[in-house]
Amino acid sequence: MRTPPIFGPEDENMARIEALLTNWRLHLPKTKRDALQRDGKLDEMMFQAHMMMHATSILLHQPHSQLDTTPTQNINSCAPHQMVPAGDLFNTHTKHTIESASAISEMITHRVPLLSHTHFFTCVITLSSIVHLSRWALFFIPHDDDDLRQQVRLNIGALNRLAEVWGAADRARGQVKAVAQEIYQAKKQQRLNSQFWVGLT
Repeated sequence: MRTPPIFGPEDENMARIEALLTNWRLHLPKTKRDALQRDGKLDEMMFQAHMMMHATSILLHQPHSQLDTTPTQNINSCAPHQMVPAGDLFNTHTKHTIESASAISEMITHRVPLLSHTHFFTCVITLSSIVHLSRWALFFIPHDDDDLRQQVRLNIGALNRLAEVWGAADRARGQVKAVAQEIYQAKKQQRLNSQFWVGLT
């Protein structure tokens, strides 16, 4: 938050923040590398620390990734839509963004009540969903990419549970679900069109 504006993917401020994030991860004591302790109990403070680290990584790298955010522009419950242009290849910023979004989805799978987490987890899940949906909307990602669809479903399920208490989670869930359905229908149509042309030729 204290960093000056980052001007492009090669900005030295970006490298400095990534070094801070990586150092934090590398120097964690073994017992703190996971929010779950050996006895299976949750260390909520470490959960929040990992959550913030992954969210920061997405906020840092997503603007310089090649995941076009246009399909997710209607998801604005936690923050206004930020335009990110598409690219032909996955650069290193795209990989950082995807890995952090997947790590956030993985945090949902901890066998602890979702409502025991901070309500800020709602916006972090929404951020993760934007990344998953932006990736799923890419034309070269297959319609039936089950791993990606399961991550989207996992995030929607978590928002559904959080919506029992938090109004923001209810709004986020509705927006994420609507975009997921739009992408699903577009992918389905794309697949039917490609089958039509193959049959025709």
